[in-house]
Amino acid sequence: MRIAGRDVQISNPAKVFFPQAGYTKGDLVDYYLAVAEGAVRAVYRRPMALKRFVQGAEG
Repeated sequence: MRIAGRDVQISNPAKVFFPQAGYTKGDLVDYYLAVAEGAVRAVYRRPMALKRFVQGAEG
C-alpha cells in the first residue's frame, strides 16, 4: 500500500477486528485513510491518551 508517497506494509489485512460487523484490519486502514485529514485537523494540538485492547475490541 502506498500512503503519502511511501510504501507501507499492513500485516494480516484480512484479520477480523470487529467480528459482529465483519470488519477487518484492512477495512480499518481504508477508513482511517478516508477520514485522516479531518481527524488530524480536529485533534491538532490537543492532548491525547491511548488505551490498548490487546485481547481485541470484545475483551
